Amino acid sequence: SVLRDYRQAAEILGRDLTVPTIRWPKNLTAAHDEFTKAAQHLKTEMKYPSYRKKTYPRYRDLYEFVEDGYMAIVPEQLSDIKLEGTIQHHCVGGYLDRHATGSTIIIFIRRTMLPAIPLYTVEISPDGKLRQIQGYHNEERNKPTPDAEEFVQRWIAEVQRRLAKDKKKKKKEEAA
Repeated sequence: SVLRDYRQAAEILGRDLTVPTIRWPKNLTAAHDEFTKAAQHLKTEMKYPSYRKKTYPRYRDLYEFVEDGYMAIVPEQLSDIKLEGTIQHHCVGGYLDRHATGSTIIIFIRRTMLPAIPLYTVEISPDGKLRQIQGYHNEERNKPTPDAEEFVQRWIAEVQRRLAKDKKKKKKEEAA
């Protein structure tokens, strides 16, 4: 079954299975893990082709924020949401479709000095209201620290200001 999965992933990725080193990799387990992960990533990105070109830049403009050692960042790729859930051991990976379609917004909170290391995952509504913020394993002891909580409150206020400004701009454009 590992070989079958590997070959299916290779086909999805467009790898030439007639090449002996691709058809029979030296380390099947490592090749399987690499190819299936890449194939899943490709499937996710193909499901919402406009995310990276249209949705992500819009979300970035509306929701990204840096202040006092923290940053709120938008997932650049939809597969980043699944990865966040895997690393943080919580269910945010299940929110991928809702984030891509705009029915909810997923944001990652990081320390500015360690932007690659997950700290908190935030869900907000399209109108900028905080729905939830979770840390590692959704455990109470991993809830935001007071300074992180203050950062999130300032960020939410800024997001609501930006959304109101964006709404006014759209109304002007529609009226013109």
